[in-house]
Amino acid sequence: MKKSLIAAAVAAAVAAPSAMADITMGGQLQAEVVSASGDGSTSGLYLTDGWEGGKGGDNKGNASAFFVKGAHKMGGLTGLWKLNFNPKYNTSDKFADTDNDGTPDSTVTSGPSIGVRDAFIGLKGGFGTVLFGRLSTPYKSSTVKWDPFLATFLQARGNNGMSALHNGYADDVVAYANKFGPATVVAAVAFDESDDNPNGDGDADGDHALTASVNVPVGPVEVAIAYIDTGGIHGLVDGTSDYEAAKIGVKFSSGAITVAGHYETIDQGGNDLADVMFLTGSFKAGSNTFSASYGQTSPDTGDDATYWAVGVKHAFSKKVSTLIGVTGSDNFDFSDATDDDITRFGISTRVKF
Repeated sequence: MKKSLIAAAVAAAVAAPSAMADITMGGQLQAEVVSASGDGSTSGLYLTDGWEGGKGGDNKGNASAFFVKGAHKMGGLTGLWKLNFNPKYNTSDKFADTDNDGTPDSTVTSGPSIGVRDAFIGLKGGFGTVLFGRLSTPYKSSTVKWDPFLATFLQARGNNGMSALHNGYADDVVAYANKFGPATVVAAVAFDESDDNPNGDGDADGDHALTASVNVPVGPVEVAIAYIDTGGIHGLVDGTSDYEAAKIGVKFSSGAITVAGHYETIDQGGNDLADVMFLTGSFKAGSNTFSASYGQTSPDTGDDATYWAVGVKHAFSKKVSTLIGVTGSDNFDFSDATDDDITRFGISTRVKF
């Protein structure tokens, strides 16, 4: 009996690490020191993590994250799950202009916070992968990582280099992904569970959002096509609603050189809203990667807004890197009569774990 108990204990000890091997934890933290100058109330020195919408105090579009994910094999099927959290150092508005007269009125600080990024369960097999929960839209994920400055103060999204459809996550999603030859196809529907229809009958409105993407690598070239119809779901992506957009992108990678770009055409409420162009190029030399990006938002009414960024990233290791650069936006808020120009210079440090 004692031998049996000892043998069982040894077997359990050996089996436990194997069972836990399907669970992975990790994440990254980022801090940036940014000097901003320009029109309005954005000028100043910031300690931030990501930058969108003309101000860095909100840490919008930031890199810091902590995730836990797992997989459980069941014969020819695999069960998947993931929880991804988004810690923010603060959500302060250093120069709050509550009456919009161009003069800062007060300092508003709500303190540190933790949000949820993607959170889902799923099933993978010979039929492909099906996911349920909170996810990035295929429209976003098809090209957003082509930006070498993604989730830093130099990034294109939120700064007129990419549309707002490259922000945030969608709730109540059922998504399907599979490979057909070299092509990766992703399609998703986000259910509209709200009662915001004019009838007020208490039933869900049913204006479900639809989105899909196709990425096809052909040698050193990758072509991406994506579409999204937000269906009028308020707040589907970064507060946007009733958007319909199409995008085509091309990426070329060969040796130390990467060049990429995409073009978006966007409607809102059935009317032309804007066209958005994004271009970027990178050159890797040892531990250093030199990158430059340019973007332009051309609204149907109003003046064009431009974005540019230049920076160099130094990788101390696979997990620790520093980025130094400068970026600017001309006519940042193209929706009003004021020509808002913003320039930012800073240094970013990111640690993965």
